[in-house]
Amino acid sequence: MSYAGEAVTAHLTGFAGGVLDGKADFYGVHAGATGSFEQFKVRAALGYLQNEVIDDSKLHALISAEAGLDFFTVAASAEFVDAYGKEGYGLAGSVGANITDGVKINLGSRWFHGNAFGTTAAYDTVQVAVQLVAAVTETVEITGEVGGYFGNSIKRSSLNQDGVGYGALGLKWAPGGGFTSSLKGEATTESAYKVSFTAEKTFD
Repeated sequence: MSYAGEAVTAHLTGFAGGVLDGKADFYGVHAGATGSFEQFKVRAALGYLQNEVIDDSKLHALISAEAGLDFFTVAASAEFVDAYGKEGYGLAGSVGANITDGVKINLGSRWFHGNAFGTTAAYDTVQVAVQLVAAVTETVEITGEVGGYFGNSIKRSSLNQDGVGYGALGLKWAPGGGFTSSLKGEATTESAYKVSFTAEKTFD
């Protein structure tokens, strides 16, 4: 089900699986809502899954707020996770500023507190990143980003170090006619890398 008003949009989705024997093996629900009020926007989402096979459940809730103030955009979010008896929660914030016409810089950070998989030990993970977005032409946009992950979860992992840094460079092309494509490359201080390509075409 979905709803779309002047200021609020919302949806609700329910699902179930393994029902041919007359009893659902799992079922769940996903709900979300967005409210837009002049310069402000608020979003909330909730996902729930009940697994009858192992008699356990997952819950994930998220709320975020965004404010557009002249040349600045400020955003904040909070989340809560309860997955098969392990809880975690986190906070995030970002600020974006238009440097010049077509050039924007974004600064963001997020923190998450939870349990390492398979243990009861608590851990904290922090990500910080800076992003530069430049529209070089009316149809081409370049995005560069550098950042890192830090916290005792990194220290206690197999990496056994204080942090992991990364850098990414992306190119987006939108020539019009409902077609967009993007190419992105990313590399980390662990000598890992990833290249991704997407293409999309919409038809009215």
